[in-house]
Amino acid sequence: MAYAAGGNGRISISGDLGASSHLSIAVHRGPSTARVVAIGEVDTNSAEQLGAAVSGVLGGPPTALTIDVAGVTFLDTAGIFVLVRAHIFATDQGSTATVVNCQPPVRRVLEIAGIFLLLTDQ
Repeated sequence: MAYAAGGNGRISISGDLGASSHLSIAVHRGPSTARVVAIGEVDTNSAEQLGAAVSGVLGGPPTALTIDVAGVTFLDTAGIFVLVRAHIFATDQGSTATVVNCQPPVRRVLEIAGIFLLLTDQ
């Protein structure tokens, strides 16, 4: 796993987690908002990576968090757990965690789980 600090409060996290799983994450921070951008597969092997990025954002002062999943090609129950946990934690802090840019496969998983409307702004 590699971590790289960039300008403008941006942190990139990427790792090759085996032949069948790869996830890249970028974190963009503002004064009271943050955006976590995930690209790749969010599964049992990589959900911890997404969880660490989200926890890093939500562990500070109350921040409105956007989780951009436009580049996510696969999401399993481990990924769902991370997204729900982010929503609950943010709500408990008086903030928000919103999932945006769901592509059809990810949207369908969230709909089947019955949490699409809870986690998204749609």
